[in-house]
Amino acid sequence: MNDPRGAFRAQDFPTESERAQISDLMRQALAAINQGQLPGGALTAESVEQLARNLGATDPAQIATLQRMMMLSPTGALPTSVAAQHILFLLGDVECAMPSEAVQGVERAFDVTPVPNVRPWVLGVTQMWGSVISVVDLRALVGLPSIGVTPRSRLLAVVKREMMIGLVVDVVTEIRTMGELIQRSDTRGAPGWAQPYLDGVAQVDGRLVVALDPERLLFSDQMHRYRAD
Repeated sequence: MNDPRGAFRAQDFPTESERAQISDLMRQALAAINQGQLPGGALTAESVEQLARNLGATDPAQIATLQRMMMLSPTGALPTSVAAQHILFLLGDVECAMPSEAVQGVERAFDVTPVPNVRPWVLGVTQMWGSVISVVDLRALVGLPSIGVTPRSRLLAVVKREMMIGLVVDVVTEIRTMGELIQRSDTRGAPGWAQPYLDGVAQVDGRLVVALDPERLLFSDQMHRYRAD
C-alpha cells in the first residue's frame, strides 16, 4: 500500500443514489475485510476488485471508486490528486480519524517481536515492506486501558517527516472524505486524552469523530519517552 494512490472525487458519483450505492459497498467491503474475507489476505487493487465482485458489484466504475477510497490506484489507472480523505477507527468508545495521506498501510495480520527496556505501550517491532518499525498500542499510549492485540485490531503504518510508526487501533470502521467537516475552533466533546494530539472534531452522520494530527502524535513528548524508567 505504499504505492501512489488515486483519490475519490465526489464528481465520480454525482447522484445521491450512486453515492449511497458506493457507501454501502464500502461498508460491506470493510466488514468483509475485518472478518478476514479479503482474497489473498493482502490489501491490493486486485484483491479489492475481487472482494467487490464477491459482494455482487459488477459496475467497473463503482469498483474503481472503491479502490480509490481505499487509497489503491485501480489497475491500469494513473494516479490522481489526493483528496482530503480520512481513515476512521475506534479507540474504546471514541471514534477517531487520521488523514489517509499519512497512513501508508492498514494491516490485519502482523507479527510483533518484543523488545526490552521500553514502556508497556511499545509492543515491539515488526517488519513492513522490508523495513523494521516500532509497534505502539495507541490505546495505552494515550492513557486508555489496553486490550492488547485482538482479531479485530488493525495496524496503521503512519508516516510523517520520514518517521514511520505502527499504531495498533481497535478496529478500522470507514474511509471517507471529511476534511471540510473538521472543526478546529470549537473542539467541545473531544476527550482530555486527545487534546495533545488533536486536529479538530467533526460531526459525521450524527456522531462525533475526533480527528488526530499524525505529526503531533508521532513527534509528541510522550511518544519519544519510550524507554522504561
